[in-house]
Amino acid sequence: MFRRWCNKQKLDAASTLPLNVIMVEITMGGSNAPICHGAGRRHPSLSDLVYAIEYVDVNGNLQTISKDKDPSFMSVASGCFGLLGIVTHLTLELDPMSYAVMSPVQIPVMQAIPPPPGLADEDIPEALRINMSPEQRAQAQADFENHAANDFYAEWFWFPYTSKIWVNCWNNTEDSQGVKEYPSKAGVLLQWVETVAIQVIQDSEAFFKLQKIFPWAQTTLLSKLGLYAMPNITDPKDTIRTQLPDALHFRRAIQNVRVRDTELEIPLQPKVGSLKDAKPDAEINWSLVQKAWWDAVLAAYKYSDTCPQRMPLEMRITGPSNVTMAPFRGHKLGTCSIEVLTLQNMEAEWTPYAQYVLDQWLELKDNDGKYLETRPHWAKEWANMTARGRPMVEYMKESYGDAIVEFRETLGRIAQKQGWKLEEARQRFSNKLFDKFFFE
Repeated sequence: MFRRWCNKQKLDAASTLPLNVIMVEITMGGSNAPICHGAGRRHPSLSDLVYAIEYVDVNGNLQTISKDKDPSFMSVASGCFGLLGIVTHLTLELDPMSYAVMSPVQIPVMQAIPPPPGLADEDIPEALRINMSPEQRAQAQADFENHAANDFYAEWFWFPYTSKIWVNCWNNTEDSQGVKEYPSKAGVLLQWVETVAIQVIQDSEAFFKLQKIFPWAQTTLLSKLGLYAMPNITDPKDTIRTQLPDALHFRRAIQNVRVRDTELEIPLQPKVGSLKDAKPDAEINWSLVQKAWWDAVLAAYKYSDTCPQRMPLEMRITGPSNVTMAPFRGHKLGTCSIEVLTLQNMEAEWTPYAQYVLDQWLELKDNDGKYLETRPHWAKEWANMTARGRPMVEYMKESYGDAIVEFRETLGRIAQKQGWKLEEARQRFSNKLFDKFFFE
């Protein structure tokens, strides 16, 4: 509904969110509460765009918090996991409508995201290996860094065991000439059919038995079909020009497929010095991002006998956030948001695999040899994982540290000002995980 509303506005009234999650069949409250993000290093989280929040408190009273009247409360209230109460309205800060100029391409894995220093060609799976001259490698590195650092939207997909990456990096314009609906109505219908078919197959006991017997066959088939469904614009005259909301929600009906998903938010690091002392225009050490990507690719091949990962490896570059409990808070140069996915019914194979991938990502270090402040996405799987041998909840509580104190104290000040009690709200709106995280 919101996407359609934005697209129907005319002339100076036309407006849009500058970022959003891909999924369109989702409520704003559902994507805002766990502090979701979009893509592009200039963009913060969705929760950073909240101007006001209206909610029903534990006493049944309607309350409002806004940036103009309660600025000190907004960094907590805008991303509070529903702990304030029942959210009834969100007021979001929009941008004037702009238009995406999209030329997504499918290019070899080594070209799209070059292997990091230290990863020899012979250690790259043969199916992904291509011959590249020093000049070609340098150009590939420059292209990757430019997309990651500067593009309005920056995103990469790898469907397991395919030889190419789908690169979806683009910029926007105020020029509406040549704009068309994207995807088309026929394209949306096809996406619905595809996703429903995948879920029907996933729910079938017969197919479940077959996927255990033929893991490689199912994974490569899903990957080939998935990559084939993605646009591959090789001729400039075929460039897609569409309203920004349509570009942000380029895949429809993905809610029809139930998946397992683990995502980490890895802080971008400067090439020299510490992140704490880095200036906004500091040169970024992209090799850490490349290593995270290739660690996941190599993990898929390491586990190719059972193929736990049967859905894409996805990566987006995002910006920093001012929301108190945002996993990207403090990532002043931006964040590498990277995730691995599989079918929901792959739990037995998935859990140890996802833990292995997560372990690789948590080993990344800064220029001083210290572990990065890497944190999981709140809305993805993490609570039962471990971090460097410790329970993830314990690791998270230490990582967020003072932010937890700030969050709890600010909730208390909101409660005092608006006439409700924090303990009563905890009893009504919290759960065991949040009790342990915020209130113990």
